[in-house]
Amino acid sequence: MFPSIFSVIKKNNAAAKVAAVYSWEGISYLLEKPIMDIDIAIKGNEDETVAQAIKVIQTEKPDFLFVHFDQPDGAGHEFGHDSPEYYKELEKVDARLGAVEKAVRDAGIEKETLFMRRGNPSLICFP
Repeated sequence: MFPSIFSVIKKNNAAAKVAAVYSWEGISYLLEKPIMDIDIAIKGNEDETVAQAIKVIQTEKPDFLFVHFDQPDGAGHEFGHDSPEYYKELEKVDARLGAVEKAVRDAGIEKETLFMRRGNPSLICFP
């Protein structure tokens, strides 16, 4: 497997705790299972994904946490990436990310936390 952010972190700090919480199992092949400290697949439930991510933050305070929400992409494929349904899912993700940020603040780790957000790079909306 190619190097991932998980292996780069572990290579630089073997004691670092790396975690992933995701709602689409298809992404799990990108996770280097032997080095993952926490690996939680939720199977399509975005609300449970955010709940588990918050739990991991509160109880484990990982050095790196990857959280994946799949439903915006699902809505885009089903209804179109410029549809009201797609934008509604983006609003839901925004609220879920807000809950994750609050959990980080509540855990007292906001000063040592960097948030990186990335959308699906293959989406292009045409009028």
